[in-house]
Amino acid sequence: MMSESLHNLCSEFLNVVKDTYVFYLDGFRGLEMVRTDVEQRQKSANFPDEQTDVPYLKQYDEPVELHGLVQTTLGEFKKRNSEDGRNYEMLGNLCLVAIYSWWEDDYRGRFAAYLRREKNEIKSPIMGDIRLLRTAIIHNNGFATEDCERCEILKWFKRGDRILITFERFEKIISEIGKFLEGFYRQSLIVEK
Repeated sequence: MMSESLHNLCSEFLNVVKDTYVFYLDGFRGLEMVRTDVEQRQKSANFPDEQTDVPYLKQYDEPVELHGLVQTTLGEFKKRNSEDGRNYEMLGNLCLVAIYSWWEDDYRGRFAAYLRREKNEIKSPIMGDIRLLRTAIIHNNGFATEDCERCEILKWFKRGDRILITFERFEKIISEIGKFLEGFYRQSLIVEK
């Protein structure tokens, strides 16, 4: 039965999106744990100076020998791993880029093939918005472009704003992708009849 397979395909893509969100949550928790660990070590070692160098480690305190390629201070490390820091920003942005890649490079084509349509005929406002944000992330170093102001659903960024995908924003993205998939599936059932 055609509709059952389409239902499975919609569910599969939504699960990929949800798995990406779980990765995001786990990654954020990891950043939080690393930052807390460094802060505790800083306290116990009595290093109040934020300019103290932080050595990067391979595993279990074995120093990496990168000869100056990676070096940071305690202050930079803690800032980068804070909730609005660069690592948090990159984690959310990488997840958004991954979701769009799965859509564009796999699922959109599979939906099109299933419905015997051209790939560019499969459209979605939420995926279009993600495309605009993804383009700014990749081609404008994570800062919103004028195109981002054209988003239909994800109306969070103006030109020049730093693109930061918070928990709430990620949950909105998942919700909107779910709504799109539900509507897409229902509409496809009508077309099949």
